[in-house]
Amino acid sequence: MGKYFGTDGVRGVAGADLTCEMAMLIGRGAAAVLTSSTGHKPRILIGKDTRQSGDMLEAALTAGLCSVGADVESLGVVPTPAVAYLVRKYNADAGVVISASHNPMEFNGIKIFAGTGYKLPDEVENEIEAYIDNKCAGLKLATGDDVGRVTYRTDGIKDYTDHLYESINGNLSGLNVCIDCANGASAAVARQLFPRLGAKCTFIGVEPDGKNINAGVGSTHLDNLEKAVIEGGFDCGIAFDGDADRCLACDEKGQEIDGDKVIALLAMNMKEKGRLDGNTAVVTVMSNLGLHEYCRENGLDLVCTAVGDRHVLEKMLADGFAIGGLAVGEPTEVMYRIIEAVEPYMPAHKPRYLMGVGTPSNIIEAVARGVDFFDCVMPSRNGRHGKLFTWEGTVNIMNEKYITDDRPISESCNCPVCRSHSRSEEHTSELQS
Repeated sequence: MGKYFGTDGVRGVAGADLTCEMAMLIGRGAAAVLTSSTGHKPRILIGKDTRQSGDMLEAALTAGLCSVGADVESLGVVPTPAVAYLVRKYNADAGVVISASHNPMEFNGIKIFAGTGYKLPDEVENEIEAYIDNKCAGLKLATGDDVGRVTYRTDGIKDYTDHLYESINGNLSGLNVCIDCANGASAAVARQLFPRLGAKCTFIGVEPDGKNINAGVGSTHLDNLEKAVIEGGFDCGIAFDGDADRCLACDEKGQEIDGDKVIALLAMNMKEKGRLDGNTAVVTVMSNLGLHEYCRENGLDLVCTAVGDRHVLEKMLADGFAIGGLAVGEPTEVMYRIIEAVEPYMPAHKPRYLMGVGTPSNIIEAVARGVDFFDCVMPSRNGRHGKLFTWEGTVNIMNEKYITDDRPISESCNCPVCRSHSRSEEHTSELQS
């Protein structure tokens, strides 16, 4: 993870952390790197979700790209996976998504896909970051007919929906489904796709106004969908997040269907149809024991990677596997943010010890990244709130903003160890073990 680019691009509060100036620098840096690597005038696709700040950031990003000679094709509001697909279909050099996914509307982000449709390699992101750090000094700005052009495409939604329909090759006739689009980017695609597959559909969260993305709807508020499914007598419910790169589901009783169960069902179905390449599903080390037992009992192989969709995809591509995924709720994004927040509170003389309460993926990834210590990590289910307790005080995470206080661990932490022990050698020893 770089200085600016996290696991899902550059993110922050639009206008404060992620400013227009930053967006323009990202555009200039990306255009310069792509021009150097491709040897020609690059074409860049830009898609976005429904956040009010999306237009502002797109304008600044576009200005940066065009000022260094790149051409921009604006797709408008489209799901994040649509940009990943369309960048290959349209033979573009890169695709950019302006979105903060499942986060509240005041946040936004910039994520760049390579021309392959996959996330940029770390080394390319590092080159862009170098331009950002020196304010793009020394870059030759385009003039005259070298300035990039901007065009607006209206075929992205149709092309992506057609691709999904042809890929699914299924019939949902007889199903009565409630679909929550989070007032986000999935609304147009979902309303075209699911009825076309034969399902009887009712849609909620399809009235975006720039402010209400993820607000009480979508995958971060599954209770809203669960209630609608029960009251409406639906067969099941599906909830997307703001940019439609993840979803959650519930059954006819309004009970959440665990992501590992979804992976198991899909893998088994593919096996029965002879489409499960390598007889293998790829998941992360955070997959539950039940999934492992199910796969063993049903003759399926399971390969585990480190936490994060990038690791899953890399394994699938390397070994030619056909399905992989991770349960929504593995808060890799907030984990990285927690690491960044706690590092200033890590005395160099302290020994390495770890204790996790709540979501173990934070701890596993912290070890992998060589973090010296956590006392406790307690993120909430939606990954936006929580507490991090250190010997030096408490870091409170509220909507990914960090507020510190100086209460000692024995007063502020409510975990079983801290309730029964004070800041003592005995506590340290137990944490180390």
